Amino acid sequence: MLNTNKTGIQAVFFSLFYFLNFASLGVFLPYLALFFKENGFSGLQIGIVLALVPLCKFVFT
Repeated sequence: MLNTNKTGIQAVFFSLFYFLNFASLGVFLPYLALFFKENGFSGLQIGIVLALVPLCKFVFT
């Protein structure tokens, strides 16, 4: 019984971690291109930088 309760608590923490991770990405990523634009990046440079994250995820996972 104790092991089942521990597993449930771990699942809650794991779910909370995933929620906070993707919620923070959802808040942060839409403004990242504007941040780069304000710092003088061209449209091509912004596209390359933003494309690197999914490319690295694809290559390294």
